[in-house]
Amino acid sequence: MSKNTKEKKFIKQLCYGKKGLEILKTRETKDFKSVQTLIIAESSIDSLSFIELKKIEPKNMLLCATNGQITQEHKKVFEYLAKNTQEAEVYLCFDNDTKGKAFANIAKEFFKEAKVQIPNFKDFNDDLKIAKAMNLDFSYTKEKVHHILKEWEKHSEFLNRSWDILKPEAKRAHILEINLKEIPFFKSLKPKIENYLPTKSLEKSYENLEARIKKEREREAMEKRAQGKRL
Repeated sequence: MSKNTKEKKFIKQLCYGKKGLEILKTRETKDFKSVQTLIIAESSIDSLSFIELKKIEPKNMLLCATNGQITQEHKKVFEYLAKNTQEAEVYLCFDNDTKGKAFANIAKEFFKEAKVQIPNFKDFNDDLKIAKAMNLDFSYTKEKVHHILKEWEKHSEFLNRSWDILKPEAKRAHILEINLKEIPFFKSLKPKIENYLPTKSLEKSYENLEARIKKEREREAMEKRAQGKRL
């Protein structure tokens, strides 16, 4: 590859722009009458994530992605699909926000028997990423993630409270576990969960702990410099 060649990027979706509508089908799906499962979401990656989370057999399936909007053209497609996939089980998998709920209500007008699915967090792709990152069963609930956050907060608060009385080896073990594992993990998850779960108290606890760690490292550095001067 030459130096002038642009770096390749993974494709996030197949439709771009303001009028995108993306429809994907499984190999077994020969025509609309053979569709057994119809999934409608804002992006195909959300539909695929939903399939993986719910362990749905991807056979005779049709995925319809609206590219984050529903226009008159989308409604025409909905009307056509509703008429031609009447035997299909329909899932509406829009985002867990104001727009997503509005989209679900619009789609429900065309698919009266559709099952409205609401992700734990913003969308089903985030749900899948969080499940894999936290090693959770795919049927996990938002409460399970909240429980883990509370456990992290207990761990952090214990170290904050016991900072001056813990033996050096025990303190070092807690610092390694929290500062090198839990805090970076929390910071990577925070953008996906902060609008759906309370994170402020854990964040504050980690800030206090990081300040303590920084202060102790500065003290240790000063002691080393002082020893160097005496030598």
